[in-house]
Amino acid sequence: CDALELAHSKRFTKENGETLQLSLVHGDIKPANILVDGDGRFKLADFGAATFRGSGQTDDDQISGGTCAYWSPRRFNFKPSSSPCDQWAMGVTMWEFFTGTHPFLEDGMNRGKLAQQVIGQPPLGDVSRLPEDLKAIISKMIEKKPSARYADFSAVSADLHNFANGRIVTARRPSVLELSLRWAKKNRVFLSLFCLSLVSITMLQFAWQQSISLGNHAQQSAQSVIDLLTVDIREKGLEKRRELLDNVKEIESHIDSGLQPSPQLYKAIAQRQIKLNDFSSAITALEKGLALNPISRIERDSLLLLLGRTYIDNKRPKEGIRILQPFIDARSATDLDLTFLVLYNYYAMAKVAIAQSTYDAVEQAKDEFPDFSEATEIFRVIHRQYVKSNEKDNRMFMKNELNLLATRISWHKSYKYGELCQRWLQKALSEYGESWEQVPLMHTLLYQIDSFNGDFDSATLHAEEALGLTIKYQSSYQPLRFECQLNLISALKNSGRVNEAKFQTEKLTNLIADLKNRECFAELNLSSFDFERQIDLNADSGSFANPEGYTDTPTLPMQGWSIHSPLRPMPKRALAIDNSFTPPPTDAIILFDGTAENNSFNNNSWLADEDGVMTSSNGDTRTTQSFGDCHLHVEFRTPTNNTFLGQKKGNSGVFLMDKYEIQILDSYDNHSYADGTCGAVYGQFPPTVNVTKPGGEWQSYDIYFTRPRFNDKGDHSQQPRFTVFHNGVAIHVARSIEGPTAWRSRPTVVEHADRLPIRLQDHNGDVSFRNIWIRDLEQN
Repeated sequence: CDALELAHSKRFTKENGETLQLSLVHGDIKPANILVDGDGRFKLADFGAATFRGSGQTDDDQISGGTCAYWSPRRFNFKPSSSPCDQWAMGVTMWEFFTGTHPFLEDGMNRGKLAQQVIGQPPLGDVSRLPEDLKAIISKMIEKKPSARYADFSAVSADLHNFANGRIVTARRPSVLELSLRWAKKNRVFLSLFCLSLVSITMLQFAWQQSISLGNHAQQSAQSVIDLLTVDIREKGLEKRRELLDNVKEIESHIDSGLQPSPQLYKAIAQRQIKLNDFSSAITALEKGLALNPISRIERDSLLLLLGRTYIDNKRPKEGIRILQPFIDARSATDLDLTFLVLYNYYAMAKVAIAQSTYDAVEQAKDEFPDFSEATEIFRVIHRQYVKSNEKDNRMFMKNELNLLATRISWHKSYKYGELCQRWLQKALSEYGESWEQVPLMHTLLYQIDSFNGDFDSATLHAEEALGLTIKYQSSYQPLRFECQLNLISALKNSGRVNEAKFQTEKLTNLIADLKNRECFAELNLSSFDFERQIDLNADSGSFANPEGYTDTPTLPMQGWSIHSPLRPMPKRALAIDNSFTPPPTDAIILFDGTAENNSFNNNSWLADEDGVMTSSNGDTRTTQSFGDCHLHVEFRTPTNNTFLGQKKGNSGVFLMDKYEIQILDSYDNHSYADGTCGAVYGQFPPTVNVTKPGGEWQSYDIYFTRPRFNDKGDHSQQPRFTVFHNGVAIHVARSIEGPTAWRSRPTVVEHADRLPIRLQDHNGDVSFRNIWIRDLEQN
């Protein structure tokens, strides 16, 4: 109160001699902003919402901020904060301190109901145990009308000093006993007897006050520790992280040494561990808090809500949903306050995680996953709530929009909403400043969409923006910083800027090595990143440091690119046409349909399973018949959850006449050299577009092949030609090629027979095949 008395009565003298009085209104007085130092003195903190009030200001001056639970009736009537508002907030804080309950706020009460209670209803709770004078002081501070409160904080301070020293306070009329004491002072006959009685009463009162003071001091000390742990500090670097970890260990040691544990204390420890990304320790702390007995329902629910969110952050969505489900079921979708909108958002993201893991584990149409549909509908509900309240600049609203976009991208994997996402993200980026914490995520989403569509130049720009903003506004040791750097390396590599990709890789490798040398890698909770695999310093594995491809190979004539060049641009993305199964026409020859009767291939190791699917194994397989000009239809599937990279990921091939290959590779989200991607005429021509589907989905080739013709010298009189449809999209049209497929060298023309077998390659890729048929165009 002394601090507020000084703040509310600051006087300044102008040059003309005029005296100006300004009041520094704190605007956000609450228990969390009152700290206790080592000497037991109270400190008022957090002047982020403070402002001067005085000459020249009107009621139209906009003052915002503060916590609505401590707003006075004036604040709920949309009037600016003032000195009486600070007095109200201090009164509410004192009520809460001495009784343990809030005078107006009940469990589950939203802001509208709180406003009704503050403006028109008397305080809640039982204050009968408080001394009458103290109760009168607090009640006067929270009178509805400002004129009924103390004139200023000096009057509040004076009454509190009077109460502490046993004198009469102005907040209430003196009692009969107090009037008697006054009379005794005027009558010296009874003075000696009265003094003796007064000494005894004073000693008893002093002992009682000392006991209360010691208890309050211990309580305030513990609360100050809790407040210290829950302060939202933006960590800057490793030393700050270590300091925060030490704080947590110190608090835990206090508990072990006899400090009374409480739900609030364990919640504070959990919140600090969450800020350090140590979700396992946070879960342990919350479980300890829930094990306390007794524990109120409000405290239990608060710990459970945080525990559910922490499970979700710890990638344990099913456990998180199990805890949050009762809270979700108890709320109406049309009656969501801010707290439950945040909860609803977490619940929806957990549904997304469960659905995604289900999708990755089984073969099933994406639209059949109810968790995705439920999550999307929840995001729409949250969106409507914020639009209805016109809080369009609210960060929670923006985060929900990002979650909705990310869900659509994850759900549909084909990025069918890519154009919609791009439009919204570009609009949002133009409206919000770069310092907003979600902007790096927005650039990362644009990077993903551009990379998927093959626009690697644009993907590189967004990856650079995401990395730069992450480094600028967050710690250099956050996992997001490493993820953004990996994205940039991949984008540079895909756009052919290999030297820049190598430079960024060296920076990332050196940073990781430095962290490991300083023995802080596990401390930063970065162990979930398998950096050795992500960066892959082994050149034979197609690493970022040594991009897959070759620079010492011959140049392809008329193209200007060396064979298997890592610098050659990748084909852009195009959407596949749904033609997962094409029945053979009447003039087709069945080469394989899953039955022993219709299997024209000669490698018995390529056995058909019960579903009529054969998988590459123990070498290549060839047809027992030979063909020249033809239309060949092949359906294939690369493996699901393949952890290999580059040419090792789902590699096989279809060889016409045993010599001319159309490459099979998992190129959905996998980078290799352009003339070795899925659909390429291997080593000669990349496909015009990339229409590859994810591993585990059936794909098709329709290959129209015209065999080469030779002259008397054994040279081409007509080159071989390909027209190829991949998943229903033309990727080569009347493409003339040099000759038979070769690795790291130009094709050599060698005269061969007019009819040769069809060959399917085994390249250790575990590629499956079905429904293979051919139309012999030369015979017809």
